Amino acid sequence: GALTAQYLVDSGVERLLVSSRTFARSQSLASQLGGEAVPFEELAAQLSTVDIVISATAATDYVIRPADLRRAMEQRRGRPLFLIDIAVPRDIDPAARDIDNVFLFDMDSLEQVVAANRQEREGEIRCVQTIIDHELKEFLHWFNALGTGPLIRALRERAAHLQEQELARWASHLGPLSTDERQLVEGILRGYANKLLHDPLVQIREFANDDEGYVRLDTVRRLFRLDDEAEEEES
Repeated sequence: GALTAQYLVDSGVERLLVSSRTFARSQSLASQLGGEAVPFEELAAQLSTVDIVISATAATDYVIRPADLRRAMEQRRGRPLFLIDIAVPRDIDPAARDIDNVFLFDMDSLEQVVAANRQEREGEIRCVQTIIDHELKEFLHWFNALGTGPLIRALRERAAHLQEQELARWASHLGPLSTDERQLVEGILRGYANKLLHDPLVQIREFANDDEGYVRLDTVRRLFRLDDEAEEEES
């Protein structure tokens, strides 16, 4: 009860009444919180002057009964009264719910509120997780796309390099070639290389939309030993 009262004070409540079975306890707590101490026997009479009642005693019987509330509501002229019963066992008779403009929240109803809030939070978490998953997938696609361009370029450069090597290797066997003949041979080699690379290049572009595309791109890079070639060129 004291912690709840402190929360109300911190939230800016204008007037705080404190009542306990021992008036000395009421005075001590009221002094700590900046409230007013009320004798326990006057509690029922004060119900008409407050808007919120928080009850947390260790009583074995009801502290606030329907008859007390009906008298208070006659004086309140329709103004609602909110009762929060956090005592176990209950301090406030559940029949209070049957009185117009009296709203009772006990531990059971508070647990329902907590459960509803928890369910709402879990729904929000699932929504946020869906957004995160979507954004992560978009990032991976973007990241993978960054690697496809250099990889495709490296493969084409590797193919062009191999064409030049093969042409140089067969030059002595082919003998002197005219410009047209050389262009024809180069065209044949280039066409063969393009056909050979077509399917791999298509697949590499599709890797950009794969969640594990970066792994597949690395596999292609190692399969064609493109990293080794880059290191040889640098050395």
